[in-house]
Amino acid sequence: MKEITIALVGQPNVGKSSLINALSNAHLKVGNFAGVTVDKMEVSLVHKEHQITIIDLPGTYALNDFTTEEKVTKDFLEKGQYDLILNVVDSTNLERNLALSAQLLDTNKKMLLALNMWDEAQKEGIKINTEKLSKELGVVCVPTSARSKEDRLNTELLLDEIVRLYSQNTSNNESIKVPSQSFKESLKYSQSAQKIAKSVISENKQNASFEHTYKIDKILMHQRYGIFIFLGFMFIIFSLSFLIGGGYKQQLKSYNNP
Repeated sequence: MKEITIALVGQPNVGKSSLINALSNAHLKVGNFAGVTVDKMEVSLVHKEHQITIIDLPGTYALNDFTTEEKVTKDFLEKGQYDLILNVVDSTNLERNLALSAQLLDTNKKMLLALNMWDEAQKEGIKINTEKLSKELGVVCVPTSARSKEDRLNTELLLDEIVRLYSQNTSNNESIKVPSQSFKESLKYSQSAQKIAKSVISENKQNASFEHTYKIDKILMHQRYGIFIFLGFMFIIFSLSFLIGGGYKQQLKSYNNP
């Protein structure tokens, strides 16, 4: 029986654990990555005469060294033993998730994209052209839903694609080097994600609630102005804290010194 090891990568809260549960009810092994207290979760299953081991890496927004989770994921992708990457993205926030996908593609490792929370995207009026997205990224994109047994979508298809991709002759099991992102590189990945998302997503304009939320997100998450908006909000919050805190301090002094 052939063995396939998969590195499961995605941003926080994209439903990686739910997807693992949907793929198999096999034994879940929990341990630790070497030298850190971050949980290392593995699940094993059998599909079409292949023993598949999925290693669930910590959720990360980018492959950097800024947090323990980022460093663990980056180190495993650079030095770990695995055959392919399964990148799980949140279909309701595709643009934000694709920045990490673009960085993963630069590793030149075999890769699949699981468009998770597909059912939620449909409810919000988000339509994603999966064929065009696959063409843009150069990888197979599989819509998945893993929230409940009744709503599970394409889990068998995803396993089939894993076996098919593994069976291809183009293999690259050599160690890789993932450089930490500079601001310029982060901007490049964000711009790439925005361009791709814009070309493959269409929204239901009748869903007014979603439209307002999407427009607000576009402003707050803007690759150039988002950081300045964030700093502006933080400045206002700190200023109000000092003003309000200063007023209370003066009142307390007056009570203590009548």
